[in-house]
Amino acid sequence: WDGREHIQHKGGNSRFIHCGDASDDARRCSNVITTPTQLIDLFPTMMDLAGVPHKERPAGLDGHSLVPLLFDSSGSSDGQPNTAVATRHFVVSQFHGCNIAMSWFLIVQTMPEDGCTYKLIQWGSGREVPPMLFNLTADRDEFHNLAWATQQRTVLVNDLLYKLDANLRSVVDYGQVAQDVAEYGQAMFRWWISQQGPNTWWAQLNASGLRWDKSWNRDPDGALAAVGEWLNSPAKVQPCRSEMVWPAPH
Repeated sequence: WDGREHIQHKGGNSRFIHCGDASDDARRCSNVITTPTQLIDLFPTMMDLAGVPHKERPAGLDGHSLVPLLFDSSGSSDGQPNTAVATRHFVVSQFHGCNIAMSWFLIVQTMPEDGCTYKLIQWGSGREVPPMLFNLTADRDEFHNLAWATQQRTVLVNDLLYKLDANLRSVVDYGQVAQDVAEYGQAMFRWWISQQGPNTWWAQLNASGLRWDKSWNRDPDGALAAVGEWLNSPAKVQPCRSEMVWPAPH
């Protein structure tokens, strides 16, 4: 984690650092591999490092062991070692949390058109807000969203958006997953209410010291009304509201 508070970095921009024991070749410990990997690669990697036989591992594991990257430096000078991980065309990530209105999903892939590595972030079902597209090779700090201005997109950017989105959808139906998360969140909130009691849950929701109590107390009646309308409506993927009052002005 590099300390930048881009929400999409929390699950998609971490560094994996491995250092062996004193018997390891120093050259191996100094290798820097730029091949994109996934968090789901860690479990099979640990299994390999621990010497766990394949027959004793859970069946159907996702991800690939990173051990070939750690101990085979052939071809690694350009970040493309000749391993199963390196031949994977792209990696994906997703995040669901209470501190964002919608789930997000991302894909990182090096494109053959220009040899650059790109990151595409889709929010919710992909319809609520515009996507984000970054050229990680030319813009490693992700300051320039290539997909921001729809009318100014180049043919290359539109082609990248189409191909990256298609590859992302080949792994995860993110529209359906985002809807599933919205339904889960509402169902779990109803369950929590049932555990608190019908006459006390609202007080617990606004208990002093919670991280949202100051903003809630700006208009507690409006905040409670917003929660009530959400509970009484079908669960759906929704973007963050821009208004700070309830009901929203028309």
